[in-house]
Amino acid sequence: MKRFRVTSSANVSTDSSLKGGAWTLGAGYAVLPGRPLVLDVFGGLRYFSLEASTDWYLAATVTGPGGGQTFPRLGSVSERRDLWDGIIGVKGRFWFGNSNWSLPYYLDVGMGSSNMTWQGMLGVAYSFQWGEVTCAYRNLYYEEKGDSLIQDMRFSGPAFGATFRF
Repeated sequence: MKRFRVTSSANVSTDSSLKGGAWTLGAGYAVLPGRPLVLDVFGGLRYFSLEASTDWYLAATVTGPGGGQTFPRLGSVSERRDLWDGIIGVKGRFWFGNSNWSLPYYLDVGMGSSNMTWQGMLGVAYSFQWGEVTCAYRNLYYEEKGDSLIQDMRFSGPAFGATFRF
């Protein structure tokens, strides 16, 4: 009995990217402007832009069953989505007595181009004469219906910042 050895290799490569940006513009009113609790209510707009793209390079063209569908050897696909949403929210901070330590917070919710969006942030801050330093955790969420580019997207993670007073 003669045996044959079959070898194969695939030269497959893909390159994907996801780019986005968000802008929030709003106006608010200071409900509680002093210590120990600062509370502002606000309303405004959020713009969110997202672009997704994928490029592929295959060893051969792939043909589906019956020969009716083909997936080309190389190609690309991309989609861009721009969302405009009206938002309302609260922001402020809770001061620990007369100390320089505080807990800043932010929460908004909105809709418009998206089915729903919300953003939240909670952190800890220390104030100096020149400004303050903040360490926080932030979450931005988007939900859309149908077969849109964004179905259910969440950006979350730590945020570090410094504010300088002039």
